Amino acid sequence: MQNLKQIALASVLALGVTGGAQAATPQKPAPNAQANTNVALKSPEVIPYGNLARGKNSFTRDQAVERFTKAGYSRIATPMLDKDGLWQATAVKNDRLVRIALDFRGNLAVR
Repeated sequence: MQNLKQIALASVLALGVTGGAQAATPQKPAPNAQANTNVALKSPEVIPYGNLARGKNSFTRDQAVERFTKAGYSRIATPMLDKDGLWQATAVKNDRLVRIALDFRGNLAVR
């Protein structure tokens, strides 16, 4: 009976030491190459109008205007969210009046 108690105590102590060692050195998660990719934070490059993604747009009117401004457009007028989820507006760039659009991914296009 004494031997069983000693074996049980030794087992508990061994598990406690092993468990403590594992807790002291946790495994760090491997970095994810996609972790910093946020499609809504794209640079304001202009793409072909037909390549805009239709869908629910979470940009506010002010955020859409800010995107248009960062892309070099001024005198942004009548920004409106259309039925396809695209922010549409008229604006001026290089002394030319154009129609611009912004999709939910942050893509900007000129018509």
